[in-house]
Amino acid sequence: MSKSIKFKNNTYLDSSSICHNRELLSNILSSGLITTGTKTTSVKKSQNNYINSISLGKGTWLIIGEWRYEGFELSSWTDLKGATFCGASSKYDNNGYVNDQIIGILINTSTSNKTVQLNLWTRDKSIDV
Repeated sequence: MSKSIKFKNNTYLDSSSICHNRELLSNILSSGLITTGTKTTSVKKSQNNYINSISLGKGTWLIIGEWRYEGFELSSWTDLKGATFCGASSKYDNNGYVNDQIIGILINTSTSNKTVQLNLWTRDKSIDV
């Protein structure tokens, strides 16, 4: 059930009566404040592979990306393209399981959305993640 504020004169205020940039707040909230891109599960060797993305509005955001591969002998590089700050990660595993997480920060001072992409570069073979 939706919540609303009731004033002493029996007037109600809720998100369907508030506008932002000429759009109802209820429409903005129901459409989702954060949108994500489509995942790509096939990763080709020796090139950038953007396996997921997120589009974020104005603000300071902490972004965490993760991927996993179950197989043998993989050398990889992971970073967050479009993030303001990010530490890239390089991994090698020959035991049959690779899992990598990466953390970045996006500082968006613009009113338009900025997109950050989780990038996976594999050195010696194409894989599915």
